[in-house]
Amino acid sequence: MGDLDDNFIYFLVAGLIIIAVLLVVFNSVNFGGSQNNVTFIEPVIIKNISGSAFVGMAEKDAFQSYVFDISAKDTRSNIVKNYGNVDVYNGLLFGEQTFRYRVSAGRMESLKIDFEVFGTNEYGLLVIKINGVEMYKNNTAPGRYQIYVPTLLLADNALVEISTTSSQWKIWAPSIYHLGVRLEANGFEQNSGEYKFIIMDEFTVLSDGKLNLAFDEAVGNADIYLNNHRIHAGPLRDIQSFNIDKSILEIGENTFSFIPYQDSTFSGRANLALFFKIPEEHMMRIPLNFTLSEVEKLPGTISFDIVDLQRQGAVSVKIYSRNELVFSDFAKAEEAHYVFTFTGAKSGLNILFIQSMDGAAFLVNNVDVRV
Repeated sequence: MGDLDDNFIYFLVAGLIIIAVLLVVFNSVNFGGSQNNVTFIEPVIIKNISGSAFVGMAEKDAFQSYVFDISAKDTRSNIVKNYGNVDVYNGLLFGEQTFRYRVSAGRMESLKIDFEVFGTNEYGLLVIKINGVEMYKNNTAPGRYQIYVPTLLLADNALVEISTTSSQWKIWAPSIYHLGVRLEANGFEQNSGEYKFIIMDEFTVLSDGKLNLAFDEAVGNADIYLNNHRIHAGPLRDIQSFNIDKSILEIGENTFSFIPYQDSTFSGRANLALFFKIPEEHMMRIPLNFTLSEVEKLPGTISFDIVDLQRQGAVSVKIYSRNELVFSDFAKAEEAHYVFTFTGAKSGLNILFIQSMDGAAFLVNNVDVRV
């Protein structure tokens, strides 16, 4: 009986020891619970931008406008001048007095001289000249007279001179005529428009232009010139437009001219618009804020995709911190996924620039910055 009791005690103690060992083993192994003895470090996302942005040089449209008031006509004019009492004389001891008047009626078609001799001593001949050409020279008795001037002697104006020849040996008196003179001229008077505008440095980015006309009155025909290049000849509607090629424009002063035809009248406005293609750089400018703990985890990565490559060249990636360049790299621009590893960023605000180089142009997708 004593041996049996001793064996029971031994087995009991052994069983307790086995149970204790198993408890220790199971406590040291975790099935599906928290793994306190393993640490995983996830990267910190500093910035993630979905969508696309254009990077490269592009042209921005701009324009400059000049407005001119147009008042131009070429219409019939009639000029009548009456001189009731005119004395002309010429003598050796008395000198000479001549009647002179310049008639202007635009492009003259006709000129008529009506004159009446009230009195004369007939010591000399009455002389009438038009633009220096002698038309009449006679000993003229009192009475009414009329002279039509030939068209070939007329111009835009005519100088009418009425005089008398000298009394010569009759030194006691000059030859003298007491006259009444009437001048009547008919013609067309033109009032054209000439307007100036200046193009300077912007000429290098000038593409073309457009002239827009809007008239309150438009009767007849006209010539339109830009720097001596005729851009229109003939009738004009109330509203009309003309395209202007850059080749007829000049650096410096330019002249726009509006010249009406005979029997034509125009009044209104002209708007000359010049169009420019101004080069403009497009880039991505992305603010990045780093904490001190994130800076300590550097290096980090900048990743993005280039899609829709429009022009060949390169892509540049730069980071500035407090206006200091702390990272710079570049690569050939292709339609691909890019990853740049960077260092140098500082705690606080940093600026990431993604730019084109060597004339490249493309779209940037899905910018991602991590440390």
